[in-house]
Amino acid sequence: MRISQECGHDGWDIYTACREDNPENWKPGDPIRFAAHGFAEFARPHHFSGTWSDKKRQNHPLSGELHFYEFNEAHNAIEAKLREMVDMLKVK
Repeated sequence: MRISQECGHDGWDIYTACREDNPENWKPGDPIRFAAHGFAEFARPHHFSGTWSDKKRQNHPLSGELHFYEFNEAHNAIEAKLREMVDMLKVK
């Protein structure tokens, strides 16, 4: 996986990757299709004062990649889902 964007969230590092993934019958002028995926890794324990139910690497999607037709939308959607997944690990 070639990382193309990185950010942090409550002590977790979030990485997203996006690449062109046009179908075989794609022609110039057709919309460009992108395949995207990402993961979050627990990296900085002192960035959040609470506790975690789990600190294992979080992947989205769990297998494979999701397809989008806009590069930034792909990153934003994957990052948003990973932030949500990290937030779900916070012990209330």
